[in-house]
Amino acid sequence: MSNPSYIHGKSAEPYDLEFVRIRASGEIRRRDGYTCQKCGIPEIEEINNIRLPLHHIDENKDT
Repeated sequence: MSNPSYIHGKSAEPYDLEFVRIRASGEIRRRDGYTCQKCGIPEIEEINNIRLPLHHIDENKDT
């Protein structure tokens, strides 16, 4: 694989059910102030309905 984020099929594993529930509720976006925790760019929902993608900050789906 050429994607540096690829870790031996890890991306194909499902997310933990608790993460999916919290993600759907919007709790993560509220907690993080609608701002990317990696680069600090704020989410501006009014512009083209673009929302920040949600991922585990440490890329570990087991936590």
